[in-house]
Amino acid sequence: MTTAVDTNILLDLLIPNTQFLDNSREALETAHTEGSLILCEVVYAELASQFETGDEVGAFLNDTAIRLVPAPPKALDRAGRVTVSRQADGAGRVLPGLLQRLLADEHDRGPAVGDLRAVRDLQV
Repeated sequence: MTTAVDTNILLDLLIPNTQFLDNSREALETAHTEGSLILCEVVYAELASQFETGDEVGAFLNDTAIRLVPAPPKALDRAGRVTVSRQADGAGRVLPGLLQRLLADEHDRGPAVGDLRAVRDLQV
């Protein structure tokens, strides 16, 4: 199974957030033992803010065996349309977590590892 990883899980490890560190590490390790780990462009960009250079981001991804997988246009289109709909209903910013979920769905992958509270009940 391939799992899409959301930014907050990685930031819990990098910053580290003692409140969520153990849960995030465990979720990532479990997903890794069950298959490969991927992330989309949005998560890559958010993650890059924590490093001095692109080489450092690449080294981190290599060390953690996480691959950058570009989101296909169909997933990007769906993410944009659902985001507009959810925002019209008063939801906050949902795009990064939603895009990870759609990336996992679009590639017929496993779940997204991360905080999907904003889109938990969303039908996509």
